[in-house]
Amino acid sequence: MIRKEIRIASQLCEELDTFRNTLKLEGRPSAIQKLLDYWKENHDAEARSEATYENIMAELAPVCVYGLPGEVKSHTLNEFCIQASQKNWNILLLDTTGERQSDFGRKLPIIRALSFSRRKGFWRIVPETDLRSRIFTVQRLFEYLSMLQVKGMLRDWCVVVDEANEFSRLAQFQNFLMESRKYCRKAVVACGNPKLFENICKPMAPLRNSKI
Repeated sequence: MIRKEIRIASQLCEELDTFRNTLKLEGRPSAIQKLLDYWKENHDAEARSEATYENIMAELAPVCVYGLPGEVKSHTLNEFCIQASQKNWNILLLDTTGERQSDFGRKLPIIRALSFSRRKGFWRIVPETDLRSRIFTVQRLFEYLSMLQVKGMLRDWCVVVDEANEFSRLAQFQNFLMESRKYCRKAVVACGNPKLFENICKPMAPLRNSKI
């Protein structure tokens, strides 16, 4: 076996030693292995339940579909919306990217969604492109949806949010997700970083072997 010397910057060595001492690990190799195990546990799709319609609906908590770019997160949300709609659940999809086909759900301007009358069906909301307006209206949207769900008006609704990392710091969005398990049929989000919703959502892997 050939041993190769790997040079690590002194600052990184200090941080690695701090991590090692905190967890009481023996040597830097053990610390590196711990970090690798952590990465695999949180990013390897095989270690997560697959976000099939059945698995999502069986989970009591809201669900976060996460993965690296190209891991068909948006496609997974699309499949969930299609199957939920076929099962006669009402759908409200926040299409953050705005890249879905025009006939995927009935398009609802976000300004109109702020006074949404809860007409049954499959609705797709596309936020504004201007970032400041976008954040403000999404903030207002989840204030409104939180009010509706507390009144028991969203019990037969599935609320789905693509690219949810963009709104992860909004207290209104976080509060909606936390309360959704009690008042909403299902809340599903997709993002690249599961840590953003780790205390609220059940992490699941995108659909495997999907053909787009």
